[in-house]
Amino acid sequence: MYPCWTGTLIVYAEPGAPFGKTVTFRDLTLNVPKQFQGKVNCAIVCNHPDFTLKDNTLTPGKSARCIAFPVNDGQYLPEKEFGVPNGEKSGFTNSAARHLWRRNESYVGLLARGFDYYDRRDVYAYYDCDCRLGVFGDTRRGKNFKCKHEWIKVCKHCGEERRP
Repeated sequence: MYPCWTGTLIVYAEPGAPFGKTVTFRDLTLNVPKQFQGKVNCAIVCNHPDFTLKDNTLTPGKSARCIAFPVNDGQYLPEKEFGVPNGEKSGFTNSAARHLWRRNESYVGLLARGFDYYDRRDVYAYYDCDCRLGVFGDTRRGKNFKCKHEWIKVCKHCGEERRP
């Protein structure tokens, strides 16, 4: 495994600060959904493709969740849906634990994985978006991909048009 972006968007405010209407990191801004505003020591997470980027402003989709988020780096058990280390503080001997690296300021970006520290169990909610990393590929979209079709007029996953 090599260092790569995962496609999981993560956004958090500095430790102890509540979410306001927006969170900005460098030149990226996230519009914080109203139901998450005022929450403290949490992270907003969602997986690609359920967020949009327009004019350096991100808007999370309906699958976005607000989860408890540690205020310090360290070994934590990951939550199940996104794999973000946020559970019980743990030690290096627990193979289920992941080492979280985070900033002490607000952050908007993608999770990164695959660095060769701590047996490749690191999860980075830390890097600038211009950091040159690989991209984690989803092979389900290959030759044998069968879409579950989330219809509006065109499936947002495979582009197939709705049939009458």
